[in-house]
Amino acid sequence: MNKVGMESYEAQLIDIVARLLETLPIPGLRIQKIRVEGAGAAEEIVLVFHRETPLGGRLGFRFPAWDESLGRTDADQWSAVVWANLDEAINATDWGSSIAPDPDGIAWIPPCEGED
Repeated sequence: MNKVGMESYEAQLIDIVARLLETLPIPGLRIQKIRVEGAGAAEEIVLVFHRETPLGGRLGFRFPAWDESLGRTDADQWSAVVWANLDEAINATDWGSSIAPDPDGIAWIPPCEGED
């Protein structure tokens, strides 16, 4: 895929995830930043939130920006996968309550391991 096509997919994914989080918000989180980082198989969508809970602070989540089975062709479908994994990771880590923040003050919650 040419670079223009990749940028278009990335922009679509960011826009769709942002709209999905507005439509199906995760209570207690306010989005601060959504971006795509990396390249190729290491490309990730990065989400940073402000926790509007007693924990306060910022919460971050990184997840693959695409999957080999879909390629970069269906940002709509992949955004639902990103949202579901974010929701699961937040619940599995109790809002990142035991995760120490990085030097930038962001507690990065890991994606949940897939089940085989």
